[in-house]
Amino acid sequence: MTEEEKARWKDMSKEEKKEFEAEFEKEVGAEIEAEIEERLEKRFGSCGGDNSWWEEKNIAVKFAMGLGIAILGVGAGALCILVVMKLWNWLMPEIFGLTTLTYWKAGGLMLLSWILFKNWNFKDNDTGNDRRRRRELRRRMRDDE
Repeated sequence: MTEEEKARWKDMSKEEKKEFEAEFEKEVGAEIEAEIEERLEKRFGSCGGDNSWWEEKNIAVKFAMGLGIAILGVGAGALCILVVMKLWNWLMPEIFGLTTLTYWKAGGLMLLSWILFKNWNFKDNDTGNDRRRRRELRRRMRDDE
């Protein structure tokens, strides 16, 4: 800090100093955020921030893609139910003497286990997770330098 800046700082009122500090923190914070984004972009490439590829698609293509994803999801769920049914019918009757399952009973068993064993956390932790993720990324970037 030069002598002129020191003299100007001494002449400022408390309110002016607070405004100056807030403006300075905002500028520095924006610079740091931009630098972090730039380093992440350079290190990992574009992470999907540009959605122009999706915006360029017409409604028919978007509908077809959504329908395809939905069909794949239903197919994956059906395959999981089939795997559970086959494993149950192969292992449980021999090991524990239990009866075999039908396809729909296996689906019900999967639904029941999802209900019983799901983590029913009703807190909104998205902001905390985001802060932790950013803090971890910044720490890793500092460690890499």
